[in-house]
Amino acid sequence: MVETRRGKQTDGKKATSSKCGPQKRKAQQAAAKDGGNHKKSRLDSPRNASSTTADKENQRPQTPQPAEEQHPRTPGRVGPVKQSCSCEPDIKPFRGEPGHKVRKSAWEKEKEYTDFVKQHEGHMFHELHVCYDKGPNGSPTYDKAGFELDFEKVADWMKPVSVQTVKRRMGTKKYNDGFDKSIRDTERMHQIFFGVPSRADVPYFVNEAAKDRVSKDLQIPCHRIGVAEFEDWETRGFQKHRLDEYSSLSQAQQDRLMNLFSGSALRK
Repeated sequence: MVETRRGKQTDGKKATSSKCGPQKRKAQQAAAKDGGNHKKSRLDSPRNASSTTADKENQRPQTPQPAEEQHPRTPGRVGPVKQSCSCEPDIKPFRGEPGHKVRKSAWEKEKEYTDFVKQHEGHMFHELHVCYDKGPNGSPTYDKAGFELDFEKVADWMKPVSVQTVKRRMGTKKYNDGFDKSIRDTERMHQIFFGVPSRADVPYFVNEAAKDRVSKDLQIPCHRIGVAEFEDWETRGFQKHRLDEYSSLSQAQQDRLMNLFSGSALRK
C-alpha cells in the first residue's frame, strides 16, 4: 500500500509539474512581451523623440549634397540630358566648281548654317530652331539640360540684332542699372547661403552651385531661383554651407553646372 501511495504521490507530482510547465512558459512569454513594450514605450517617449530629432538637426549634411540623396531628379527637368553640343559646321566661303568659284553671299552662308543646325542634334542651338519652327502652339521642346523652352523667349532670341544695336544698348542707363542690380543680387544670395560677404576671388561656379542646392531644397527649377527664393530658403531654416567646400568642385561637377545653366534664360 505504501508503494502504491508513493506511486500515486509520485504520479501526482509528475502531473502537477507537467501541468505547470506550459503555464510557466506562457507567463514568461507574456512578461517578456510586456518588458519589450515597456522598453519601446520608453524609447518612443516625447523626451527621447525630441532628443533624437535634435540630434538629426544638429548633424551637418554633406556639402554639397548629391542630387540623388533626397531628390532623384533635378526640379523642372523633364526631357533627357544631352551631353554633346560641340558640333559645328564647316562653311566654305566659295561655291561652284574649281575655276568657276563664286564667293557666297551673307544670306547663303546664314542659310547653310541654319540648315546644318536643324539637321544636327549635337549643335548647341539645335533645340532652339526646333522650338521656333514648331510655333507657339507646337509640342513642348526641351533644351540640352532637359528643361522646357519658352517659345516667346526663343522667338525674341531669334530676332536679328546688329552689332551697332548691341553697343548702343550697352551704353544706356537701363542696361547699366540692370547690370548693377545683377551684382547686388549675386552678393545678397552669396551672403544668405554662406553667411559671409562675397569676395572677388570666388570662382564663377560657386553661385551656380548655391542656386542648384537651393533649387533642390525648395523643389523649384534652378532657372527660377533668385534673391526671393534664397530668402525663403533662409526663413525655412536650412543650414548654411561652407564656402571652401563649394570652391573646390571637381571638373565633372563644374561641367554639370555649366550644362545645367546654359541657356536658362530661354526656359519656361
